[in-house]
Amino acid sequence: MKNLIKVLTAVSIFAVINCPAQLSFAQKHSKRTHSDNVNSYMPTNHSNYISNSDEGKWKFGADFGLTYGVASSTITGTTDPLMTMLSSMSGFSPSLNTYADYSATESIGIQAKFGWERINGSTSSDYTTEEAKVNSAVSTGQSYIDIGISLRYDVNKNVFLTAGPRVYLPVGSRTVIQDDKILTPGITFGDGTQSRHEETLIQTSKSTFGLEIGGGYRFNFSNSVAFVPRASFQFFPASGSPTAIQAGGQVSPSSAIRFQFSAGIMAGL
Repeated sequence: MKNLIKVLTAVSIFAVINCPAQLSFAQKHSKRTHSDNVNSYMPTNHSNYISNSDEGKWKFGADFGLTYGVASSTITGTTDPLMTMLSSMSGFSPSLNTYADYSATESIGIQAKFGWERINGSTSSDYTTEEAKVNSAVSTGQSYIDIGISLRYDVNKNVFLTAGPRVYLPVGSRTVIQDDKILTPGITFGDGTQSRHEETLIQTSKSTFGLEIGGGYRFNFSNSVAFVPRASFQFFPASGSPTAIQAGGQVSPSSAIRFQFSAGIMAGL
């Protein structure tokens, strides 16, 4: 009986000693198995799991813009001060634009633009005639339809760059306004005043071709709607042959550089 008690006591002690080890092994094995199960459901590449790609998606938008442009030409064969001052004109022009944008890949797309712009320019100068000193200010305005296609490259999900050709198609007549003021006291125009105002309408049909490079930033309101400010540089080279002017001489076709700033909304389908 005493030997049986000794055997049972030894078995109990052995069981107590080995129980914590078995529990620890079971806990470690359980943790490893749970971790393996969790990892088996995790994607190996997080960028594939959450993708910002817009490949194959259409977006449409509209914005309002303001452009500052400078047009210059060369006038030869005349010393008329009024004609020579017209060799360079500058001004601010408002525009309304619509866009259609297609993403061909994750970072490359094509963007088509169709818009309206009222291109304005003005210049002024003082000159002296045989009778008096005169200040003359000339301004012009012409409405155009703006059409362009650009290649778009996304630097990241917010910043993008664009480049492509532009064509401006004239609409209606060009308005030319001239304001003259005599600065010499006692000298007047034929109507007895020292100032006069003239407006002339000129029919134009010549299209203007150029190149635009620019970029923008997407402030994303949601996955499909963004507020997009833009900035671009446009260059329109001179084209055509010189034309004769009334004061004698010739004027060469004008070239222009323009800086356009706009902002609007882009939305995906």
